[in-house]
Amino acid sequence: MKKFGFEVMGRLPTEIQKQEIGISIAGIEQGYSQTEHVFLVRDEDQITVYDRKCDHNGGKLCLSADHAVCPFHGWRLALSSGEYQNVHIKKEPLDYVVEDGELRLTLSKEIPSLPQTSPPPDEQKLTVEFIEHACLIFRSSQFSFATDPWVVGPAFVSGWWVANATASDWEKSLNQVDFIYISHNHPDHLNVNTLSKVRKDMVFIVPAFQSESVRALLNSYGFYNLVEFQFGQYYRYKETSLNISILKSGDFRDDSGIYFTYGDFSFLSAVDSNDLNGGRLPVDITMLATSFAGGASGFPLCFDTVSEQNKKKMLSRNREALKATVRSTIEKVMPAFYLPYAGFFVERAERDAYVREHNIKNNVNDFSQMCEGVETLNINDSDRWHFNSNQLTSKDLMPRSPNQESPEQWIESNLKNLAVSDAQLERYFLNSDYKDKLILFLGLTKSDFSLTPRVFKVDFSSAQVNCEQLKNFNWQAEKEKRNEGLRYLYLRVREDAFSYLLLNALPWEDISIGFQCRVDRVPDGYNSTFWHYFTNYYIGEKVPSLLLEDA
Repeated sequence: MKKFGFEVMGRLPTEIQKQEIGISIAGIEQGYSQTEHVFLVRDEDQITVYDRKCDHNGGKLCLSADHAVCPFHGWRLALSSGEYQNVHIKKEPLDYVVEDGELRLTLSKEIPSLPQTSPPPDEQKLTVEFIEHACLIFRSSQFSFATDPWVVGPAFVSGWWVANATASDWEKSLNQVDFIYISHNHPDHLNVNTLSKVRKDMVFIVPAFQSESVRALLNSYGFYNLVEFQFGQYYRYKETSLNISILKSGDFRDDSGIYFTYGDFSFLSAVDSNDLNGGRLPVDITMLATSFAGGASGFPLCFDTVSEQNKKKMLSRNREALKATVRSTIEKVMPAFYLPYAGFFVERAERDAYVREHNIKNNVNDFSQMCEGVETLNINDSDRWHFNSNQLTSKDLMPRSPNQESPEQWIESNLKNLAVSDAQLERYFLNSDYKDKLILFLGLTKSDFSLTPRVFKVDFSSAQVNCEQLKNFNWQAEKEKRNEGLRYLYLRVREDAFSYLLLNALPWEDISIGFQCRVDRVPDGYNSTFWHYFTNYYIGEKVPSLLLEDA
C-alpha cells in the first residue's frame, strides 16, 4: 500500500561478510565488558561471548551495568543469562577457541546495499544543492526533495544562528519539492522559523522513533502529511527509480541518517548520528555527508563541574575525535565525494559572547585531504553539484543573500519579559508522568545566569512528582544532605528561554545545546533518561495546552 507515493519494498538488503577477530584473554575484565563487536561475561576463568546485534530489529546493543539495551526499541538483554526481558527469546553464546592466549572467533558482518533501479538513459541527471547547514535539495526529472530545513531564524532558543549567506531563492525552492526528510527533532533540523514558510500540505518522511519525537513537533506546527519510515525497511517513491531507507543512530538518541539510490548514484548522510546503523554502512557510494564542526553541545562549556582549563582541553580533544570519526566513516564507506555539512552555525547573540569566544569548531578546510581518492566538496568553492549517473559533470555557486537577522531583535520580540507562572511550571512537571531516582533543582536566572528568587525543587523519585519553590536556596547545603540513593541535577536556566521552552512545549535539549543553562550535578554523570524523556517524549502535542494556561 502506498502513502503519499511511498511504497514499502521490503527489508533493506544486506550482504554478509565474515570477519576473524582475536581478543587477549589477559585483557578481559571480570564481570561485564564490551568491545566494538561483542559482549564479554567473565566469571573467573569462565568466559561467555555474545554478539551485539539485537535480535529484534538488528540494532546495536549497548552495555548498561549488567544488561545490554537496544537504542532502536529498548529491548533489554540480561547478560548473566542471555535472555531478553521484553520477550521469551534467548541469545545464544558465540563459539570461540583459545589459542596462544587469545580468544578467537568468526563474526558475520552485514553490509546494506539498496537496489539500484535504473532510470531511462535521458533521466539520469541529478543535482545536489547546499541550501544551509543541513538543508540539501536533490533534483532530478523524476522527483525533488529536501533535507532538514533550517535557513532563517534561530535554533535552540536564540543560541544558534546560521553562519552563511542564504540561498536567494530558498523559500520558493523549498516549497516546490515533492517531500522533505527530517532526521530528528533538534531545531537546527526541524526548525519552526523555517517551517513557518513551508506550505502546510507538504509531505514529510520521518523516522519511526519509538517516542514519535519528530511527529509530535511537526503535528504541533500544523503538518500532518507524514510518512513514518521503519528502520530496516526500504521504500520506493511513486514510479520513479528512487529507493530510500532511513538508518537509526547506533546510540540511545533519537537521530537518523538517510540512504538512497537513484540509478548508479548513491547518497548516505549520517547527519549528527553516533555509530549510524550500528556501524553497518553501505560501501562504494557516490556521496557521503556528515557533520564535521563539533561544538554542538552545552558540554563542557556550560558545566560548572568542569574547570576552564579542562574545558579548553576537552573541546580540543572533542574536535580531534570528530575528525577521527569522520575519517573512519569515510574509510568504511569509501565514497567518491565527501560533503562536510550540518556544522555551519554561530553563537551570534551578545549574551552568548563567552560561548562564541571559547566554542572553537573544526573548519571545513580541515577535511580537504581526509582520505586518498575521496574528493571533499567545500561549500566555499561550490555549493551546487551536477551529476550524470554517478559522475560529477559540473559544479557552481548559487546566488546568495547576506544574513541580516539580528539576534537582539529576535530576543526582544520573542523573549522580553517572558515568564511562566508558578502554577504553569508546577502543572507542567506534575503532569509529565516522569519517574526517576532524580531530584531536579531548577533556578531561573537573568541573562548572565545570576539567580532570581525563583528556585524550584522537583522530586521525580516518588509515586507522584512533587514540585515546590525553595526559599533561601543553598546548593552546597543541598548537596551535603543528599540521600545517597538519589541523583541531584542543578540547572540554572535563563528565565526567558525556559519560559519560551515551556510555553511552546519544546525539547529540553534546546536549552542545553543552545547554551541557555549552566549545569551542576551529583554524582557528576549524564542523566540520559531525564534528558531523553523531556527531549523526545514530553514535547509538542504531548504537553496538553491546558497545563500551561493560567488558573
